[in-house]
Amino acid sequence: MNSHAKLLLLGLIFFQCSRCDYMGLHLSLELRIAIKSPTPWLISREDLLSVLPKNAIVAEIGVAEGQFSNSILSLTDPIKLYLIDCWEEQSFSIYPEYRPQPTQDGYYELVKQKFGRDSRVEIIKEYSDKAAKVFPDNYFDWIYIDGNHVYEAIKADLESWLPKVKDGGIIAGHDYVVRKDFGIVSAVNEFVKKHDFSICYLTMEYQDGVKHPSYAIKVKK
Repeated sequence: MNSHAKLLLLGLIFFQCSRCDYMGLHLSLELRIAIKSPTPWLISREDLLSVLPKNAIVAEIGVAEGQFSNSILSLTDPIKLYLIDCWEEQSFSIYPEYRPQPTQDGYYELVKQKFGRDSRVEIIKEYSDKAAKVFPDNYFDWIYIDGNHVYEAIKADLESWLPKVKDGGIIAGHDYVVRKDFGIVSAVNEFVKKHDFSICYLTMEYQDGVKHPSYAIKVKK
C-alpha cells in the first residue's frame, strides 16, 4: 500500500471513529467501562425486532403517534402489547417545543384510532413509573423504552420496569447516543454496570442524517 492510500485509510478510520459517539467516549472516566457482551450489530430497530421473542407479552413505553407500534405488531405478533405514554407536554423533556399539548392530544387520538380495535393492544395513558406499578413482577418478555430522554427519566424508567421483566427477558430502548440533550448512554451504562447485565444488541440506524441507535439489555435475575 503506497503512502497516499495509507493516508486515505487512516482518514477513513478517524472519520468512522469520530462518529461512534454512542460508545461513551465523551462520558466521565468511571462510565467508560467495557460492557460485557458479544454485541451483534444490527442495521435498524426493525432488525432488532426480528431477533426479539415473538408471540410475547410486550410493552412500549413512549408511543407518540404509534409509528414503531405498527412495526412491533407486524414483525413480532405479540400475544399482548401495552402502549404506554402520558401524552402530555413536559417542560423538562427534550424538544418540548415540538410536542406541545395539542400535538400530544393529536397523537393520543391517532393511537386510539390505529389500535383501539386490536384485541392484542391495550392503550394506557399514564406516566411510566405509575404505569409500571399496575403490572405484576416477572410479567413481560420484553419492553422497549422511548420516553423522556433526560438522564433522570431514563434512569427511573429502567429501574421501574426491571422487576416487571422476566428472568432472561429483554429491556430495549431508543437513541443510545451521546448528545448534550440526551442522558440515555449515561443512564443505560450505569444500569448495566449496577446490575451486572449485558448489552446483547446494538443498532446503528440513521434518520435524516442523525444517528438513532437502539440498545437491548439481557436481564439476569
